[in-house]
Amino acid sequence: MLSIANGVYRLWVGSEIVVPISLSAAIGAYVIVNSWNTIYSQFLNGVGKVKLQLYYGLGGALLNIPLAVYMGYQFGIAGVICSSVLLTSVNMVCGYVQYHKIINNSATGIWSK
Repeated sequence: MLSIANGVYRLWVGSEIVVPISLSAAIGAYVIVNSWNTIYSQFLNGVGKVKLQLYYGLGGALLNIPLAVYMGYQFGIAGVICSSVLLTSVNMVCGYVQYHKIINNSATGIWSK
C-alpha cells in the first residue's frame, strides 16, 4: 500500500492535498505494530490475564500526549504517529513475553495476572 499511497490519495482527496511519504510510512508502521500487538492482546484477554495490560495501557495513555507533542515538534505530523508506534511497541513486547510465559507455564508475579 505504501508504494501506491500517493495515487490512492490523489483519487481519494484530489491533487490539492499532498500527503508526505513520511506520514504514510509512519501510518504503515503503526498498522503493522498494532496488528502484531492485537494477536497477543486477544489471547491474553481470552485467558483473563489483563492486569499487566492495564498497567502498560495506562502508562502509555499518560505518556502518549506529551510524547506526541514533543515528537510532533521534532518530526512534524509523522512524529505524532511515531509516538504511538513507539508506545504500542512497548505493549507488543510485553504482550509477547507474557504470552510465551503463560504458554510455557513459567509465568509468575505480574506476568501471571
